[in-house]
Amino acid sequence: MSSIADPSVDEAAIGAINDAAGYCRTLWATFIGYAATIFVLASGTTHDALLRQTPVKLPLFNVDSGIPLRLFYVIAPLLLVLFHLNLLMKLHDLRVRVSELILPLNYVDDANAQFERNRLRRRLMAFDYAMLKAGLVTERRERWLLKLVTNTTIFMMPVVLLLFVQLQFLPYHDVRITWLQRGFVAADLGLIAYIQLWLGAKRTHDASKPMSRIAAWWSRFEPRRMGMGALFALPLLGSTFVLAFPGEPQDVFWSTFWNMTHLRSEAFWPLAGTDFAEKFGVRRSLNLADRTLWAEQPSEELLQAMNQDPIIIALRDDVEGVSIDMQRTVQRIRNAALSLRGRNLSYANFENTTLIAADFSPALSNNQLRDLGNERTTGKDSNEQVTGTTGANIMGASFSGANLRGARFPFVLADNAGFSRANLQSAVLNFAQLHNADFYQARMQNASLENAQLQDAALVEAQLQGTNLKRAHVTSDQLLLAQWENAELDFDLAEQLKPARPAKSKAASP
Repeated sequence: MSSIADPSVDEAAIGAINDAAGYCRTLWATFIGYAATIFVLASGTTHDALLRQTPVKLPLFNVDSGIPLRLFYVIAPLLLVLFHLNLLMKLHDLRVRVSELILPLNYVDDANAQFERNRLRRRLMAFDYAMLKAGLVTERRERWLLKLVTNTTIFMMPVVLLLFVQLQFLPYHDVRITWLQRGFVAADLGLIAYIQLWLGAKRTHDASKPMSRIAAWWSRFEPRRMGMGALFALPLLGSTFVLAFPGEPQDVFWSTFWNMTHLRSEAFWPLAGTDFAEKFGVRRSLNLADRTLWAEQPSEELLQAMNQDPIIIALRDDVEGVSIDMQRTVQRIRNAALSLRGRNLSYANFENTTLIAADFSPALSNNQLRDLGNERTTGKDSNEQVTGTTGANIMGASFSGANLRGARFPFVLADNAGFSRANLQSAVLNFAQLHNADFYQARMQNASLENAQLQDAALVEAQLQGTNLKRAHVTSDQLLLAQWENAELDFDLAEQLKPARPAKSKAASP
């Protein structure tokens, strides 16, 4: 066996290792820079940007339009995992080279070992990972600090960053992208385990002997390996159960935690702003209270027109006798309003927010909406087809005190939504699911709730003057608590209300 001091062996091996270490050090620094860029860009994603789907603009690239928001939150973590894979493989190759280089040190007596290690360390490139794998750092405190740097930046940082990216995108409530992000976390953990633990493990058993393979398999369950497995399982469990938005089937962590800490003193309610998870910095739903939200800022003239009663009534779109000029004004208002078609805004907080003429319609064409309305009227269709990928979901969302004049909510899923004291004048809620919704003191004059599902909805002191309630699933007991003068009602419902308020309802035959 050649000594490590033999230059014929030493120089060639050290030169190759220094070249590999230099490449790995450059790759490692570039990887940290890419991870820092993703962190900065994800940190800048506000709830307003998630609502508007604002494109992400990358630094050093002169692209005014930027990358689409949803595409960024798929491509950025995917590239991070691929970049991490490349880094891990190059580090594994460096580790193999270093192991072969220091192998002769095992045959040097203890008196000369320290001398040989110090000599070799001075000749190798100063790359922390290589120094540690070569066992050339003998000082315990120095070795601990170097391990902290390498383990944090090479193994922990990518996983934590992937979880952070998922956390930032979580309020968007996109099931497919969120599960893709969970897959990236699982893939990155799998790569670390396979390359660092499996490829680097020594094989001491004979593969041709079954009992030897069984013994090797059983040896994996020693306490140290089991502890390592638990360490790898924590990010997976956190990504799946802790970072779950309300409405997902596996969303059980926060409700269980609430019941354990509050002893069931009050019900768990995952509303943005009051969600129990918010206390721990986990924002699972949009929180856009006290905002004025437009797609584009309307002119002062248009803002004044929105306060005119004829314009407000015309926002319902089905009003007859509207002049051409008024139709143009309504269209300008529609163009300035936000389009939230087909979005999942469940449990969002829009309290006291201005969303005039906002569109919460399903992501369907006008013909498809018309056909769907005909099917619903004849009872041939279920609610499932619209509340999936195409229908807007505002279940459990809070619009208390919000300005929603002329907003469109057809076919929307709004069970348990809160509209107390909201302004819903001329809003369109046809075929909307409004079970257990709260309309306490809501202003709903001239709104349209045709074919709406209002079972158990609270209409206490709601102002329903001139509202279209034809074929709506509402009872006379609910309307007796509201102000429904001149409302358009089904004949049977109007007959039930006659003794309570004679000559104050405008009955319409179905």
